[in-house]
Amino acid sequence: PELVCSADYLNDERGLSGRPEYPTPNSRKESEMFSCGLSAEIKEIISETFFNDAETKNSDPDRNIENSITVKEFGEDISTSIGAGRLGNVNCGAAFRRGQAESSRFDTQNEHSVSLFATDAVSFKRLPVTLSFGVRGTLYSEFDNSINPEAKISYKKKRWSISFSYSRTNNTPSFYQRYDKTSTKQPNPSLDMERADNFSLSFFAEVSPDISCGASFFYNRITGRIAYVLGDNGIGRYENFGEVTYKGGDILINWKLLNNLSLKTTYTYLKAINEDTGLWMVCKPRHRVYADLSYKPVKELSVIFDLKYESRQYTRSDNKTSVPERAVGNLRLEYSPAWITGRFGQVEFFGEVRNIGDKTYLYGDGWLAPPRTWICGLNYSF
Repeated sequence: PELVCSADYLNDERGLSGRPEYPTPNSRKESEMFSCGLSAEIKEIISETFFNDAETKNSDPDRNIENSITVKEFGEDISTSIGAGRLGNVNCGAAFRRGQAESSRFDTQNEHSVSLFATDAVSFKRLPVTLSFGVRGTLYSEFDNSINPEAKISYKKKRWSISFSYSRTNNTPSFYQRYDKTSTKQPNPSLDMERADNFSLSFFAEVSPDISCGASFFYNRITGRIAYVLGDNGIGRYENFGEVTYKGGDILINWKLLNNLSLKTTYTYLKAINEDTGLWMVCKPRHRVYADLSYKPVKELSVIFDLKYESRQYTRSDNKTSVPERAVGNLRLEYSPAWITGRFGQVEFFGEVRNIGDKTYLYGDGWLAPPRTWICGLNYSF
């Protein structure tokens, strides 16, 4: 048997400035979170278990806000592979989720879900074609039950491949979206699940041993899309939209410039429309570019510079206001000394500078982004 354990603890205290047009100078937020996970593999059975316990306190004397919310979540995933003759190996399993939210403002909320899933892939001897398909069924205690199918057909040659896929997905609103109350957000307990039908056509090619590229086109039709809607008083809440569509495409290039220097770039074009109103969705830029430049001067050290560009975005669902385009750079160093690595685990030290140019800009939701931020820490894997 193989066991992998992990644990995280976070304590975060910060002020919340609010949107520039609706400032909240005395708003404060304190978060304390503990999470742990256990992965186990026994023969052909894989188990993934996690538990999260998070408490969030919000205060703002200017708006008479003084409350807290505690959210606990437990989850278990079990999967295995079963031989099915000509159909190959069928991957199947089950998942269980249980959540609880407590606060002095409302009665304790408990909910759970149970899922069963199965996936399979079939290859053809005379054709370089693979057909994969699957289905997941979920029973919810507080939402409508769901059945989500998925299918993908791939044609793969030695140095290039093309595939078409379809999947149906759903997303349940979080406890925070439904019950948390802050200086800028009202609770909405009636928030419902969102559902989506997703279509994608993808192409990938290896141009040379050092260069690979790809392109994809996607179309997503979403019913009940969950999004934040800002009110005229600067206070909003999460609401369900009727029907939303995402149409667009991606282009990616991976280039190994030197043995220890590589570049990854991605460009995304997106058209995100609320079909009920014809208006653009909030926080959805039409153009987005990511670029990562990674350098390894020695085996134990990585230096990563990334650049992110986003075009203009609307900050309100009525499209009355927007934020301009922006480009922001970040720098990260990761160091894993070999002399520390041993039978008891591996240690990684890291340091990061976010918004390295100290640029003043707004997020897509209209909130002021942080200035240049310095971060350091370590990861311990055992």
